[in-house]
Amino acid sequence: MRESAEVRHLSDYRRGLIAMAGEVGGQVALDFDRAWGEAALEALDQLASDGLEFTADDLLQLVGQPSSPGAVGGVFKRAANADLIRCVGVTTSRRLSRHRGLQRVWVGVR
Repeated sequence: MRESAEVRHLSDYRRGLIAMAGEVGGQVALDFDRAWGEAALEALDQLASDGLEFTADDLLQLVGQPSSPGAVGGVFKRAANADLIRCVGVTTSRRLSRHRGLQRVWVGVR
């Protein structure tokens, strides 16, 4: 069965809303804990400049846990959108609280 133009339009609209919600949520989380966000962005810049692969676990080892769990994704999203880092794969988390959950592996773009 073919999708109507209206259904395609609604699907595109829904995808846009989901993307926007993710961006806004990450920004809100960073604003909530501004000091952590600034420290995390500096640490992420350091990790990216080393030329080695890294994960969120590596970042958290440097700066600790934020007050808001959404802040971690917000920092990575901001750096990726600024073309400072790019995803090169996935791995499992080393942190016990993540129960070996999947996470992205990043590398600096420079």
